[in-house]
Amino acid sequence: MSNMNPWRQLPHDTYEKHMGHENVRQLEMLSCIFGEQLALVADITEPAVAILGITGGNGLENIEARRYKKIIGLDINEDYLDICRERFNRLPELELHQIDLMTEKERAVDILKQCDLLCNTTLSMYSQTSYSAATLQVFACLIHGYLMASCNISRQKITCPKQRFW
Repeated sequence: MSNMNPWRQLPHDTYEKHMGHENVRQLEMLSCIFGEQLALVADITEPAVAILGITGGNGLENIEARRYKKIIGLDINEDYLDICRERFNRLPELELHQIDLMTEKERAVDILKQCDLLCNTTLSMYSQTSYSAATLQVFACLIHGYLMASCNISRQKITCPKQRFW
């Protein structure tokens, strides 16, 4: 794993101060979007849900404890995962993984293949075509479930429609 990715170095408090700033308000928006995405699996008994780019767990306040079989959070930054683990220790089904989606696609597919819902907040953080391609390759390998991705491109919010993959 390469340590060259800048997300490995960005302190979590710096990230949250920026994302939560009154002129940015991304924490609030992403939490709201995640809550809406959970509605996609409301009819499934004990669904497995995954969040790519979980950072400190923003959005997990929408999770009802013991309603889900698994809540899988992935992030490149181990410090972010430690904060998430501490904040949401009330969720026994929470499973966190430090992973670089650019270089560990096969591992990502192995972790995510049992998910009913895959939420991706990382696309808004990257403009690198190679990252987007790598992430989409991971998605293409999933055999079932919903994929939701929210992206910010040129300051215009785009929410991809729900898509069921069989």
